[in-house]
Amino acid sequence: MKNIKVILCITALAFLALAGCSTNTSSENKNDEEKKTEEKTSIQKENASQPTEKDVDVDTSQLLPIGTVVKLKNIKKPVMVYGQNQRQESSQKIFDYVSVPYPEGNISSDYNVFFDRSRIEKVLYQGYDTPEGEKFLEEQEKQLASKEM
Repeated sequence: MKNIKVILCITALAFLALAGCSTNTSSENKNDEEKKTEEKTSIQKENASQPTEKDVDVDTSQLLPIGTVVKLKNIKKPVMVYGQNQRQESSQKIFDYVSVPYPEGNISSDYNVFFDRSRIEKVLYQGYDTPEGEKFLEEQEKQLASKEM
């Protein structure tokens, strides 16, 4: 009989110990869920700051900085400008811009899109600009103007 009481006491203690571990695991799961919710909220906030397909009021008669995302006439996918005053190797023609599909970026030279400013339907996002960048674009404008004469 004494052995049965000892076994019951040990079993009860083991049960309580396991129940306590189970409670800690549940609270840890809640903390994990809270962390996941916070991460999702953070990602949503980051995505909210990403460019969306809305017009940006920009003068497209002037060259745009690299990083600018535009929608071109008769092309469904937006493109991101990564160069101005560019010569296309296959045609040897000089274009105002060279760009890559957005959001993929550079896949290969076969995916480069060369275009002139007249093909811009709308600006979705204007790229980073600095005084140095503005000076560079002014120089590119002068070079393009001299080639058109």
